[in-house]
Amino acid sequence: MNDGKRRLLITGANGLVASQFSKMDMDEFEVVYTSRRMNRFYPNDQFYSLDIADARALTNLLDQVNPAIIIHTAGVSAIEYAAKNQLETHRVNVEAVDELIKWCSNNDARLILFSTDFVFNGVAGSYSELDAAMPMSIYAKSKLQAETLVLNALKDFAIVRTSLVYGVNHDLARLNFPIWLIGQLERGNSIDITEDQRRSPIYALDLAKMTLELAKSKLTGIYHLAGPQEVSVFEFASEVAKIFNLDGSLLRGVKTPEMPEDVRRPIDTSLRIRKACDDLNFSPKNVHEGLKSLRDEILN
Repeated sequence: MNDGKRRLLITGANGLVASQFSKMDMDEFEVVYTSRRMNRFYPNDQFYSLDIADARALTNLLDQVNPAIIIHTAGVSAIEYAAKNQLETHRVNVEAVDELIKWCSNNDARLILFSTDFVFNGVAGSYSELDAAMPMSIYAKSKLQAETLVLNALKDFAIVRTSLVYGVNHDLARLNFPIWLIGQLERGNSIDITEDQRRSPIYALDLAKMTLELAKSKLTGIYHLAGPQEVSVFEFASEVAKIFNLDGSLLRGVKTPEMPEDVRRPIDTSLRIRKACDDLNFSPKNVHEGLKSLRDEILN
């Protein structure tokens, strides 16, 4: 590792968001990645395998790496899995964050915590950072618990809430929505898509760029890093079909109660992003632009 650069630790390295940092200019940092799964992307001297829920292993790694900044993307994020594995979800999404907080507090490190639009109940929509969170699911409750721990304990931090992230990562354990959708449409499968649920989709590379600017800054508090458009999931799916020249007639718009979901999702968790755009001087791509970039990335 080179001297004179701040050390940046990125958790959840094999996930969609964290993998985007490898596509960016990170020369001003010594970057270290960690993930529970095996290393698929990174130089071996920049990667550590870690079960984030193992408190002793986590602390030992932090002491060894001694990061100035931690971007914490790791966590249980599948809403159905979280509901069926509540103890694991609490260990990963809450207890591990508590360990990060203790280390950051004792070592003057900056923490960027990833959270979710699902901390809102979805009744009002178009949520700002000042709106009251009312999570519905085990997953969302765990993320709000982590947010609360950070807010109450740290001074040098930022919390990132995001919404329907999409992009290219060739080592995903779970496909993000448009990649899954493209596969279904290419096979000629008819798909039911919710037309009443609304989100603020963001292209993963834009999210990573905004997150890095936030990490480099002295800004603190909660930030909504999402796309500039509030669209229904059906509208988003229809745009995917259009951009990728697929048969949009295979999509059938349905209401949420018609979907065979084990866990109820909030209806409208669209996010207002004016604060982030102003403070970070960055405007993420709209749905059309983001999906075109996704198409170009896949083709290249």
